Amino acid sequence: MDWERATPAGPRRRWVLAFVLGAAALGGAVALARAAPPDAAPDPGLAVVTPDPAPAPGPVPTGAADAIIRSGPWITLAPAPIEGREDHTATWTGTELIVWGGSAYERAPLPDSGELLTFRDDGAAYDPAAGTWRAVAPAPVPARSGHTAVWTGTEVIVWGGFAPGGPVTGGAAYDPAAGTWRAIAETPIGARTFHTAVWTGTEMLVWGGQVDADGAQGGAYDPLADTWRVLPDPPVAARFAHAAAWSGTELLVWGGQSAETDDDPVDGAAYDPAADRWRAIPDAPLAPRTLAAAVWDGTALDVWGGLLEGGGGSADGARYDPAADAWTPLPPAPLSPRFAAEGVWTGTEFLVWGGVGQGFSADGAAFDPAAGTWRAIPPAPVVQAVRYPSVWTGSQLLTWAGTRDPIGAALDP
Repeated sequence: MDWERATPAGPRRRWVLAFVLGAAALGGAVALARAAPPDAAPDPGLAVVTPDPAPAPGPVPTGAADAIIRSGPWITLAPAPIEGREDHTATWTGTELIVWGGSAYERAPLPDSGELLTFRDDGAAYDPAAGTWRAVAPAPVPARSGHTAVWTGTEVIVWGGFAPGGPVTGGAAYDPAAGTWRAIAETPIGARTFHTAVWTGTEMLVWGGQVDADGAQGGAYDPLADTWRVLPDPPVAARFAHAAAWSGTELLVWGGQSAETDDDPVDGAAYDPAADRWRAIPDAPLAPRTLAAAVWDGTALDVWGGLLEGGGGSADGARYDPAADAWTPLPPAPLSPRFAAEGVWTGTEFLVWGGVGQGFSADGAAFDPAAGTWRAIPPAPVVQAVRYPSVWTGSQLLTWAGTRDPIGAALDP
């Protein structure tokens, strides 16, 4: 896609974010035609595409016979009842993996040529205990990708991202028990993507991102009151594609890409919603980077990998301990350099897998902070070079993605 036309500034970050986000950062049309093969007709430019109607809700039986491949600790899932996509969200509810939104390239209708980026407004839920998928009805908000989603204990809240008309601030909440959606109140902060969203137990905190307005401005959404409040100004510059996690008392943010320059900061900050104040955290002992894997491990923020300022992936990491207000480098991991890897916390290990290095990487590794050691994880049975949003269920990692041949997989580490 023409990433420079789609978003402002910064040559290095543009091609990277275009790859990871697909071409979701578009405005003014539902789909954008990208280059056709050399023998095809000239690029037709922008064109509108209406997604196919969502499939009727209902379970799709799965079982041992439906497992396509068993590869060591990995098992592929049966096909989901939705079309392929990337740049969607994956949320764990305690019983189901909820997949929603995203985008995918599709063949342009005749007489046009090339492919079109189409946004999705539907989703599906996978129950690993029952081994079944069910379709999730379209949400009462525009189709989008590059958004965020959090689980509140009763609802999945999706917010922000890029929709057919451009960047959006609107969101919606899905109740899986009732199978219904509700639109949520509009926010007083600007539209954005590549932002942070975490659940505190009472509020969804949103901060950073590529935005229409002030990228350093954040907001907090209370789903019970259906109201927003604006966060105070942080002690760090606006940024996007940063590392972030909820510690149980603070939102921790670090690194990322400056929203105002083409620099990657190495500083960070912590926001305490109870006190409604920010504090600066020390610079990390890492080179500047974006798109790093990050989790809260119960005592520290673990960060690994990411895209370096000079280009290319990294293969190092560090842990930030808020109690000591200090960083500690992680030992070397048995992984090749990469960025945009997935990271989940299993309760005992920081599990990293996938990402982009010298091509798409399907292998992974798990770091045990108690022992200070890594162990390798075999490659997942996935082949398409897209980002695979992943969740931890309490016993397995679940993931699903793909634009042309979508596939889901479960890892029992």
